[in-house]
Amino acid sequence: MDKREITRLTSSLVKIPSVNPPGKEKEVADFIVETLEKLGIQHKIISKDPKRPIVIAEIRGKSAPNRTLIFNGHTDVVPVNGQWEYEPFSGIVKDGKIFGRGAADMKGGLACMINALHIIQEFADHLSGRLVFTAVPDEETGGIFGTAHLINEGIKGNFAIIGEPTELKVCTAHKGNLTFELTTFGREAHASLPDLGVNAIYKMVDAITELLNYSNSLSTKMHPQLGIPTINVGKIEGGTKSNIVPGTCKIVGERRFLPQEDVKYIKEELSMIFENLAKKDKYFSYDLKFLTAVEASEVDPSNNNVKLLLQCVADVTKNKALVAGFPATCDAYYFNKSGTPTVIFGPGSLKHAHGVNEYIEINELEIATKIYVLFALRFLSGEGVDGSMQAEPTPV
Repeated sequence: MDKREITRLTSSLVKIPSVNPPGKEKEVADFIVETLEKLGIQHKIISKDPKRPIVIAEIRGKSAPNRTLIFNGHTDVVPVNGQWEYEPFSGIVKDGKIFGRGAADMKGGLACMINALHIIQEFADHLSGRLVFTAVPDEETGGIFGTAHLINEGIKGNFAIIGEPTELKVCTAHKGNLTFELTTFGREAHASLPDLGVNAIYKMVDAITELLNYSNSLSTKMHPQLGIPTINVGKIEGGTKSNIVPGTCKIVGERRFLPQEDVKYIKEELSMIFENLAKKDKYFSYDLKFLTAVEASEVDPSNNNVKLLLQCVADVTKNKALVAGFPATCDAYYFNKSGTPTVIFGPGSLKHAHGVNEYIEINELEIATKIYVLFALRFLSGEGVDGSMQAEPTPV
């Protein structure tokens, strides 16, 4: 494996600003296609929206394809925020790191998987089964145009790995995410006569206070890998001018939940919080909308393929590998729901994602690629495979 090539590929991917929203993933998908063509790897494009393509690549073993392994990664990145030390889409390489939006989440993981395909291709005549690589859009806003569409098109496998940043830990579970929007309504008035109005921002303060109380109550729930569920208010806006009593205020928040929790019940919990406020305060007027929901999922840590991946991690790193949980939401849900046991494993850290000066360490890229290659070679040689499903993904 060429460390310079994995560095170059990651940096090149980071330089392409595939920001979502609004959903500008086509250029990075075109780059991946161009790269696959240079490597001589079979590929095709499918899409729910032509401006947001899904890239599918496949390596087939010489023997009958009686097992399928799926590598999955997303091409979109979140918008840039804050003051960066380096230009956010520079892909600059410095001090053993690659900087830029999406470096950790997850252009680095994509680069590792593509590099792994290139290496595994050399062993194809000695393998049984197939390796399918999928580069999808829209993960950051729910996956409807990406992995959800991929699943609807019939992609299945015996096992899948999502290359999200896990610090090279094998994550068998991830949290779900319910995004909600709350608007409080008041009555505008001149700021010198505030008693003539109803301040919508003050009403929102009451609502947020109740959400904080609700957050504290969540500590009674626990998952062995994921810990406790959480809630976060991530955006607030309201008012027109300082001399006007504001008539509206709006927040957007997220409730991160555990595999054992029911999203329908969570919606009822949140609805009841604001309904109770309205009963206590006749001036508390509100509108609650649920925007998106991606459920939590998990795979049994005793799955033979999980054990095989843990062994590969240990063999490459020379350290004992342990099962962990992925605190964020990701596309593993769609695969697990459709019957493909899926784990999350990749280079980089969530601690460095979605913030300023996002970066990934080149050393982790090298290690992750080696682990992907080793696992795929062992998997496609018949080690560790659970079940007898003859998985038939969409043909390339």
